[in-house]
This record gives sequence, structure tokens and C-alpha cells, in this order.
Amino acid sequence: MNKNRELHELLGHCWHEDSADESIVHKCRSCGFATQYSQIFRNHCRTCNPDYAADPRLVLREMDRVEKLDEFILQLFDLSTESYIKTIQSISRLIALDTTGKLRDMAIEWLKGEGR
Repeated sequence: MNKNRELHELLGHCWHEDSADESIVHKCRSCGFATQYSQIFRNHCRTCNPDYAADPRLVLREMDRVEKLDEFILQLFDLSTESYIKTIQSISRLIALDTTGKLRDMAIEWLKGEGR
């Protein structure tokens, strides 16, 4: 499965894709958006389906939105609450430098294992 899609769905979002209908109309399987123009449909999917690898800030924003950011960071860096503040610079650096999807992949694994 596409890792961006996997994280997006773990965060409670719908992944937008063509319903693969044989008609000339492109229709989004998730939200029902429809158009006869393939370029407009591709723009819809690109806008709605984030690339968490290209912009790791999105991972942190979404983890914050679902109120899991603090817990994620504490466990990710194996920190105590007191040392949490000291890691902000390290996290900022990770966000600025990671375009490999490493942060996205760590968020997927963490969200999957959270229920254990």
C-alpha cells in the first residue's frame, strides 16, 4: 500500500482516487467529486492527498490534530517529560532536513502499535 495513503487513513482521512468508472467522467471514490477533465481530477487528488514524505511538517500537524503529537514525540525519542523541551531543536532540524519519508514511516509504525 502507498505509505502516504496508509498514514492518511490511519489519521482518519479518506484517500481520494478515481473510481475507475468506464465512463468519461472521473469520479472520486472518497468524496464523490466528479469532472470530465482528467487534469482537474488529478489536481483534486493532489490537493486532497498529501505527500507526507516531501513535507514532514504535515506529519506533525496531523499528529497534533489528532492530539497524539506529544505522546508520539516522547516515545519516538524515548524521552521523559522533562527532556521534551530540550528536543525541540532536534525535532526542528529533523523536520527541515527529512524529505525521505522517514518521519511519515515512523508515524505509521507508531500509530499501528499504539493499540498494543
